[in-house]
Amino acid sequence: MGILEGIVIASQIILLLYALLLVCGGGFAYLRTKSMVSLVAGLSSGAFFGVLFVVSWFLFIIAMVLAIVGGIVMVVFFGLRYYTQEKFMPMGLLACITVFATVCFIIGLIVGIF
Repeated sequence: MGILEGIVIASQIILLLYALLLVCGGGFAYLRTKSMVSLVAGLSSGAFFGVLFVVSWFLFIIAMVLAIVGGIVMVVFFGLRYYTQEKFMPMGLLACITVFATVCFIIGLIVGIF
């Protein structure tokens, strides 16, 4: 396996880990605060990125483009929530993790195109 293939696979693994993080985060928020909104948001966004992980094995470029768009939406959401709550945990941390994941998706897309 070449280095470029490794970068593509790494972006897919990060996509899966990000989906799992969102699902676990929504579940943890529900257990901690009994917030059904957090549970539904975590499960639905995690499912979206999880489906993109599966799609990425067949239609890599389309999956990465959708992951980038989804990542941008999530950064805006987490950033606005952080701005209004003025507490770093958990929204600020999730915004930072989402920026990292989205940058990895962009790198994976660039490498996957070439």
